[in-house]
Amino acid sequence: VPSILATRASDLVWIAVCTVVMAVARVVLTALFTAAGDHVISANFTTDRPVRCKRFGNAVTKCLYFIVATIWGRTVLQGEYWFPPLLGGTGDAQQAHDDWHANVEYSTSVRHYHYLGLAYHVVNTIYDVVVMPDRQDFWELVFHH
Repeated sequence: VPSILATRASDLVWIAVCTVVMAVARVVLTALFTAAGDHVISANFTTDRPVRCKRFGNAVTKCLYFIVATIWGRTVLQGEYWFPPLLGGTGDAQQAHDDWHANVEYSTSVRHYHYLGLAYHVVNTIYDVVVMPDRQDFWELVFHH
């Protein structure tokens, strides 16, 4: 009997689609915010201005993801039976501990939220290793991830 917590084939398709969409969004948004960085970053930085603009675009893209992920996560978790009122939910936090070892079926929205986070981290790692290898801390980043 397969575990309820096991990843389903349909989940793998969702993860793959989400990863591709996340990768395309990452490239497009980083390019867009890099161009915007050209207007934001001071003209006094003449030698490393392109690098600073690229890092600005990268940082704004990551910030945008975390803003969206935080709002979406709060919305998704708010309706769960184990999300406590102290955090804005209507559930009982003890339920999360009581059901820890049981085969609990998580809602589709919670599963998708976790898979979006997985897709983000996969894309982020690949992007940082493949697209941004000119960073001074490249090897530290590779070994860290």
